[in-house]
Amino acid sequence: MKENHIATIVHNKIETPIEIISGCPVILSIERPSEFYLLVSELKSQLENGDGNFILIKDDKRLSLDKNCEIVLDVFDIDFKNKKIISALYKKLDTLSKEDELRLHLNQVNTCLAEFYKELFDKIDLSLTFDEMETTDILKTANVSLRETYDNYLEKLLCFINAMVQLKSIEVLIFVHLKSVLSDTELTLLYEHCEREKVGLLLIEGSLHRKSLPNERVTIITEDLCEIVDSVK
Repeated sequence: MKENHIATIVHNKIETPIEIISGCPVILSIERPSEFYLLVSELKSQLENGDGNFILIKDDKRLSLDKNCEIVLDVFDIDFKNKKIISALYKKLDTLSKEDELRLHLNQVNTCLAEFYKELFDKIDLSLTFDEMETTDILKTANVSLRETYDNYLEKLLCFINAMVQLKSIEVLIFVHLKSVLSDTELTLLYEHCEREKVGLLLIEGSLHRKSLPNERVTIITEDLCEIVDSVK
C-alpha cells in the first residue's frame, strides 16, 4: 500500500489525516450542512490561491494545493473549454510539435501557405506581408479543443481525468457529491481507471445513504462534529 501513497491532506478541524492512496478513494462525509459548506468553501478558496487551513503533504514536504489538486464542485458542469485547460492543452501540443518529424511537417505547412499567399497577393495591387505559422497559431485557427460530447457521463468523466493528469499533472482529484450521480458499477470503473492513472480521489459528500464499496475509506464528521473512520474493507 505504501508504494501507492500519493499525498496526505490535513486540516485543523479534521482529526484523522486524509491519506490519498491510488486505488483507495477517500469518502469524506460531512453531515452538518453548515460545516459542509464551510469546509468545501475553504477548500475551493485555497485551490483558487486563497487562504485556508488545508495542507497537502508529500514525503514530509508541503505542496501547493492548486498545483497538485483539482476540485469539481458541480459534477453537472465539467468545463472542457476552461481557459486553463485549453492553455495547458496548447502548451502540451506545442512541446510535442517540436519533435523532428512533426517540425518537418510544420515547415511543409508553412511552405504551402507561402505559395498560397503569393498566388493570393498577386491578385491585388498592394504590398502585403505575412508571418509563418507556429503550432499554437494553427491550433487556435482550427479551434482545437477537448471533445465535449460523450455517450455517457462516466466516459466524459474519465476523459476529464485523463486531461487533468496529462495536461496539468494533477495528482489528487476532489469531487463534491459524485456518489449522487454514479452507480456502484460506474464508481468501481472510475476507481479502477484512477488507479491505473495513479491519481488519488477524495469524494466529499453530505450524509451517506449507501454502503461503502471495496477499497473505499470513509471518514464521517457527524452532526455533533464527532469523527468516525472506517478502514478499507
